[in-house]
Amino acid sequence: GEVRLIVHCLSDSLMAVLKRLYFVVTRVFFCFVMLDSACAQLIGLYRFNDPSDTSVAIDASASANDGSVLGGAFYTPDMGGITGAAGDYAMDFGAGSSRVTLPAAPLQSISTNNTATMSMWLFGQGQPVSDTTFSFNQSGARQFMSHTPWGDGNVYFDTGGGAGGTQRISGSAGPASNYEGQWNHWTFIKDGDTKSIYLNGNLFLGP
Repeated sequence: GEVRLIVHCLSDSLMAVLKRLYFVVTRVFFCFVMLDSACAQLIGLYRFNDPSDTSVAIDASASANDGSVLGGAFYTPDMGGITGAAGDYAMDFGAGSSRVTLPAAPLQSISTNNTATMSMWLFGQGQPVSDTTFSFNQSGARQFMSHTPWGDGNVYFDTGGGAGGTQRISGSAGPASNYEGQWNHWTFIKDGDTKSIYLNGNLFLGP
C-alpha cells in the first residue's frame, strides 16, 4: 500500500487521522496527495510495506513524518497488498477505532490554502458502514474528510469545517457489488469552494 502527501505552510494546529474501519480483510493501497498551489512539497510517503515495527507507518519520503498505528490497525501478511506480490503489504484497519494518525503540523495548509487532493485504492469488505475513511479535523471541525461509503450507501466528501452548503458533496455509490470484494480507486479534490470525486479515473461527483 502507499500514501503520498504534498502540502505547504507548516504549523501545529491540525491533526490528521487516516481511518478505514470495519474492513475485516482490508487490503488497502493509499496514494495520498496533498497539494498547495503556492509551493507544493512532498511531506509524506506511506507504503505500508515495513511491518518491522507494527506501531509505526514509515514515511519513506525525506520528511520523516512517520504515522502512528493505533486502535487495532495492523499490517496484512506478506502479499496482502494491492499487487499480491512478495514484499507487498497493506494496512488492515479492522473495526472500531482503528487508524493511522499523522503529525499535525505538515497538514495545516489544508485549511490555510484551501486546496488538497486525496487518492486511494480501497478493497471493500463489510461495506457499506457508517464510519470515516479519512479525516483531517481542526478544533473538532471537518476540514477534509470522507465516508466511502457511509452506511446509507452514499459517498460523502466534507470540507471547510462542516457538512452543509458548499462544504459537502455526496452521491450514491450504487449497489454493494460496485465496491464489495474488489479494489476501487478514489480521488477527492478540493480547490477552494470547488470539490470533485473521481472513481476509477472517471468523474463520480463534481463539476
